[in-house]
Amino acid sequence: MDPEQTDAQAKAQAEALLATRRILARLKVGLLESGEELAVGPTEEDRELLAHDTEVRAEDDLRVFAEWHAALGTDPQAALLKMGQRLRRGPPGANPRRASKPTTNPASSAPSRPQSGHGWRARQRPNQPKRP
Repeated sequence: MDPEQTDAQAKAQAEALLATRRILARLKVGLLESGEELAVGPTEEDRELLAHDTEVRAEDDLRVFAEWHAALGTDPQAALLKMGQRLRRGPPGANPRRASKPTTNPASSAPSRPQSGHGWRARQRPNQPKRP
């Protein structure tokens, strides 16, 4: 195996993963701003990733994402749609009622968890006793 090829592959993978993280962060923020209820809201890491975001970077991220999916033989548009769906209803096995919940008033459908993005850590775990 050629070390230069391996280094180039590792760099391309790291670039694709970072682009994907920024795309995911933009999706979270965009969906939340449009009044969607999300399974997981933006985190502090998401905010840091988007702190100096630009339209050029967003376009470049989509290009890198598309190239990465092309190299894998997968459809980047389908992947973006799937990411949005998972944000809305959570990972497989999550509460299916969440995805079908109608959003009539964007203000009332906003998540009630803290805006710090760390509210998900405080959620009740199934095997823990309920808090008073």
